[in-house]
Amino acid sequence: MMRNWLTQTRYYQVMLTQDLWGDWVLVRGWGGRFNDRGRQKMMVVPDFEAGVKIIDAIAKVRARHGYEEI
Repeated sequence: MMRNWLTQTRYYQVMLTQDLWGDWVLVRGWGGRFNDRGRQKMMVVPDFEAGVKIIDAIAKVRARHGYEEI
């Protein structure tokens, strides 16, 4: 599962995937659209449903900050 958001100058993306051992990992990335100063953070979540709840919460925050989902 992957979702992406943009503003005119920034991007934010999140992906929920499984690693080689079957653990669910939430990968978040953000940065400027016109430079190479992006960052990434990985977090192990208990299960798929927990990851989806976190992504939904992130979506609400992104919307409040003026990001559009693409």
